[in-house]
Amino acid sequence: MATKVLNIKVDLKKYSLDAVRYAAYAVSDEAFVFISTAGKDFVAVALSPREGAPLPRLKARFLAELEDEKLREAVSDNNRELREFLTLKALSAEKKPAPAPDSGLTQEQEKELADLISQVEKEIKEDARGGTADPLGVTSTWEDKYGAKKPRKK
Repeated sequence: MATKVLNIKVDLKKYSLDAVRYAAYAVSDEAFVFISTAGKDFVAVALSPREGAPLPRLKARFLAELEDEKLREAVSDNNRELREFLTLKALSAEKKPAPAPDSGLTQEQEKELADLISQVEKEIKEDARGGTADPLGVTSTWEDKYGAKKPRKK
């Protein structure tokens, strides 16, 4: 069984070699692609279709991808200065420290709130100790039960 190969000659004055390569890659799901030189200003693109890929549709798809890549290159070239400017600006921007979160309270209110929190914690601790008998010591913390952690001797 002879394998059909579609040969397309592409003018390098009209399309860049990168555009040809990217277009070839875009159709590589339907065909095996081989790119070779065909003179000074041309390349030959040989498309060998995979199973079930029709040749006319494959050629049309490759040529459409080639035009799309040409347009992408033009857009990229036109925006190069803008991309470089934005990249430079992003890399050279000063990093400002994040401002401290503002709770909306004055220093006096914050102190009063901290005092209330410590009172509540103290009451919870006292209730846990004196509320009911705890023969197993389930409600006590490790520090309450065994004291502060002692450093090991080396």
